[in-house]
Order: sequence, then structure tokens, then C-alpha cells
Amino acid sequence: MTYKKIPGIMLIIGLLCSMLVSCGGSGSTTGNNDAAASVTDKTNEFEVIRAAADKFLSGGGADKMIMAEELHALLYGDEDPNNDPRIMDNRNNNTYTIGHVCGAIAIPWHQIFMTLTPGSFEDTYFYEHDAKSTSKKIVIINYTGMEGGGTLLAALSMLGYDVVKMKWGYNQWQFCPNASPGTFFPASTRLGRMTGLDISGKAVTGFWAIGQNYTTETTGNTANRTYNFPVVNNTDSADYFEIIRAAANQVAQKQWPLTASEMAEGGWEQQHKWWPTDIIPEDLFNLMHSSAKPFIISVQPKELYEKGHIEGAVWFDIKTIMQPENLKRIPTDQDIVVVSNDGQTGTTVSAILRMLGYNSTNLLYGMTAWTENDEIAPGRFQCYEDDMVTFKDVLSYEICWIDVPQAEMLPLIEGYVPPVLAPIESQGY
Repeated sequence: MTYKKIPGIMLIIGLLCSMLVSCGGSGSTTGNNDAAASVTDKTNEFEVIRAAADKFLSGGGADKMIMAEELHALLYGDEDPNNDPRIMDNRNNNTYTIGHVCGAIAIPWHQIFMTLTPGSFEDTYFYEHDAKSTSKKIVIINYTGMEGGGTLLAALSMLGYDVVKMKWGYNQWQFCPNASPGTFFPASTRLGRMTGLDISGKAVTGFWAIGQNYTTETTGNTANRTYNFPVVNNTDSADYFEIIRAAANQVAQKQWPLTASEMAEGGWEQQHKWWPTDIIPEDLFNLMHSSAKPFIISVQPKELYEKGHIEGAVWFDIKTIMQPENLKRIPTDQDIVVVSNDGQTGTTVSAILRMLGYNSTNLLYGMTAWTENDEIAPGRFQCYEDDMVTFKDVLSYEICWIDVPQAEMLPLIEGYVPPVLAPIESQGY
């Protein structure tokens, strides 16, 4: 295979990426003994997952993130390869070939849990890295830091791997909508959606002008009803690792039928798309004013929730939400939308709820996409400065790409058969 590398110092390259078809032409697998331990008797899967998730979140696991600048410093800031982390790129293989962080291994998130076993990372993917570096830390890179990033961060951490997620994903490393669709822009820019073609000729979604300026409220809300917990039954195994893996795989493989309008618009023969891990503000707003009102969970910092939150949102402490007395207040007969400040921690909480059997999704970019009020939602992702030319949060770092057909790039995980999905939907989330 042929790898190519380009520097990220010229902004004009990043700008051209938005218009062109492509950019760029062993030790133990688990970090703690608890995660590797087996359960002697067939265990309540819900309780196994819940207890592991509670330990993960109560210890601040949702904040296990690294900024692109920090990762770049680890990779290029010194000449010591021993501190270079393992880099796992979980975007679609086609977008990986267009551009990726040099040295990253491509493992699309929908397939990672299909055959995951202790040792498979070392034996199949990271053997070249491990020959050069003593670091076993895994950095997850996806499109925006959301999508499958929450499932990967939570599940792999619960399985004992030393994992962090790169905040804002590939979007912060290099601006190229065809390589990383979903870049945030305020709706006031009226940019809409951009669609291009990837190297295989399939359509991909570019960037979304999704940031709205909807109203918020300061009145607190409570959930007074209680519910029985969902029944989770993904495996016959009583092994801790297998219970967590199976739950994560159930989330990763979930599909959703296309609507009649989607099929009519695209004319696809395919009937399904990937389960929507995230929802944009406009769609949430419309749901809130329909007969299918969702149950909105806020995991904003308490002080920000008190300054302003989505109407009807019930606040939960992100560190205690997985405790039984809190979970029993979450409905099992209603769609759930998790809202955090910027979508990064919300996607992790939403992923865990899906592993537990709840019908949950995450508000993409969180409150920073719901309101333009920086007092309520500070720290939003800003692709450009006000001039809409100069990059702000996009760092335009070095990237590599592969100038070969996808089939010659990297082997798929053994036993994995990609589902036949609607072309646009199968490219990203």
C-alpha cells in the first residue's frame, strides 16, 4: 500500500478540501483485573453493565479526552517514541483513506466489537506500534468526537483498556468535510449541507449548519415516575468481558429503517441506515412539538443547567446517573435525548444508556448547538474566525492518506460482513 503525507501549515489546502472530492489524493490487554474477571454464574446483564458504567462515570470517565494539540505534541513534540499512544481511527474506511492522523490504524466503529477478544488489538492491529512504543494508551479518533466515540470510550474503558477520546475528532485535526462530515457551523451562516463523492464514487455528507438559537428555561424539572429496568439479554456467556462486548456490539450493529421520503428521495434499494447516535437541534425541536415528545436528560454542569437548559430537561449528575435510584426515573417507554454542554460527554452517557436497553440518542454538539448564549453554553467548536476564512479551532496538522483502492487497504475484522445500507448513511454515522 502507498502512504502519502502532507503538512498542515497552509490554510489554503484546508479551504480547498471543502470543495474538492477528496483531501490528499505485549502486555495485558486490560488495565484492571476487575474487567478481566469472569462471573461464576449467569449474571443479570443489566446489572453487570450498570455497575461497570457507574464505576466508569463516577470516576470521571466521561471526561477522558485529549485535545488535538496534546496528541500532536506527543507525536511530534519530542523524539521519544515510547510515549506515542496507539491511535485508533474509527471513521468509515473510505474517509480514512482520504485523510487520517499518520500512524492511525483504521477500525470502523460499527465493526470493532464484532470479534473483539482479549489480545486482538495486539495480535491484529497494534503490533507495529507496540514494537516501537511502550505506551498502551489508545486514542480514539472519529468524526466529531461524538457518533460512535461515546460507545468506544465507555465500553473499552469498562473492559479495562486505557482509552481516551480526541475531543472534536478529526474535525479539529484537519478541515476536510469529505474526510470528516459533520463540522459544526451556526445555522445563521446558511451554509446548509454539502454533499460530495468519496474515492469510491459514493455520496458523502459534508458539513452541517446545525447551530440554532432556540429558547431556554431556568426552571428546574424533576422526573417523578419510576420504571422497571430494561431486560438485557445479548449473550449466553457469564463472562464479564463478553457481557460488555456483546452490549457494545448490539449498539454498534443497530440499524434503523429508512423513511418513505428518504427512499423516494434517493431511490435506494437499501431499506436501512445506521441507528442515529446523534440528533441535530432542529430535529429535536420538531420532536418536542410533536406527539412523540422525548424525555430529555441534561448532564450539563449543574451551574450551567441553572443558567439555562432545554425546556423540560431533567438534570442528572453525570457521575451518579448510573446508580439504581437515578436509572429507575428514566423511562423505558419513551425516546430519550441526552444533552451535555458540547455533546462530548452526552454521547458517552447516551451510549451507555443504549447498552442498558434504553432508546437513547445524543444532542449533537449539545447546548452549544442549541443556543448562541455563551453564558449558558461556553466553549463551542468554532471552525473559522468571524471572517469565515481564517481557521480558529481547526489546527491543520499533518495528515496521511492511502492512494490505493479500499479493498487493498486494511483487512476487515475476520467474520465481519458489512451490512447493505443506504449509501449516504453508511458513510458516516
